[in-house]
Amino acid sequence: MRSSGPGSQASPARWVMGLLALAATLPLAGTIWTRSTNVIKIPRGAKETLPNTAYITREWNVVVTGVEVRDDPAPAGEQCLPRWTFYYKNTDSQPHYVAITVQCQDIHRKDRARFTYNATLAPDHKEEFGLEIASKVKVDDWKQTLFVKVTVDFLSTPSG
Repeated sequence: MRSSGPGSQASPARWVMGLLALAATLPLAGTIWTRSTNVIKIPRGAKETLPNTAYITREWNVVVTGVEVRDDPAPAGEQCLPRWTFYYKNTDSQPHYVAITVQCQDIHRKDRARFTYNATLAPDHKEEFGLEIASKVKVDDWKQTLFVKVTVDFLSTPSG
């Protein structure tokens, strides 16, 4: 015999809400292959290595090897445009996709600025290849930046 008291069965609305919550989380969990995060001193004018920033299989590998930052030579007003060069290798014959998030931090590791850039890493680059990105930052925040937290997400599609 079935019980018909409160709480004995989930209402149809509850089922729908549960399924929607599950459906909303599944695509997010399936799009990032791997993630790497490094906190480094900002490499102004010099190349800094990004250790363990790779997606590797038996047949090929995609590695973000390092980053270099060049200051904006002529900041305009309250904004400046630092140029970031991320170096990578992609030994696969197919392009691969990454989302690069950079958080600029001051001496106390407080976030001052942040940007995310989705990139396609071209195939067949067994030697290091540079990917240049310009970011827009408030001049005061840029002057206070001493460290950067670089997170690289290796994605399954261009849009994540």
